[in-house]
Amino acid sequence: MNPQDLKETLGTNTTELARLCGVHRMTMQKWLTGERPPSAAVLRLFELIAWLDDHGHLEQAIRDLDDAKK
Repeated sequence: MNPQDLKETLGTNTTELARLCGVHRMTMQKWLTGERPPSAAVLRLFELIAWLDDHGHLEQAIRDLDDAKK
């Protein structure tokens, strides 16, 4: 899954998608515009995020990650 498809699937903005993926907003912008391609690992991360969203687990995963940072 490419970053633009993920952004559309989630209905989110560039800043929030970058936060979700743990990257700087400018990095996400470069991926979205095609200026810099995401690595294979990042593409796999996009697939995982899409799967979590599709199965209704994304919001809980985000809460768990946020809680783990505290």
